[in-house]
Amino acid sequence: DRRKQLLGIMKVMDEAEGLILVTGEFNLRLPATVTLLFESLPQSVYFGKPCAVVCYSPGVSSGRRAGIQARAFLGEMSCLTIGTILALPQVHLTIDSEGNCEKEEVKN
Repeated sequence: DRRKQLLGIMKVMDEAEGLILVTGEFNLRLPATVTLLFESLPQSVYFGKPCAVVCYSPGVSSGRRAGIQARAFLGEMSCLTIGTILALPQVHLTIDSEGNCEKEEVKN
């Protein structure tokens, strides 16, 4: 049931001290599912929370365009975004199927 899922997400976000938005890039943009999720929740669950952005893509652009759009979007949604975006190019070569990071420069 979609309502139960949203209530679960709302509870987790409300209890969190900060948020990390991890997103891919879809047609050179922030995916609509990300914006829809935030717009479906009351602003009180994310208002004023610090938020980091991680973006990725299978190509060399690392989803950076979506990351930049995510920072602007989160700012408009009253989140406090940090100045740095963690961008992961060629994510399939950076993170293995178990979720382990393969590149030292990303680990640090």
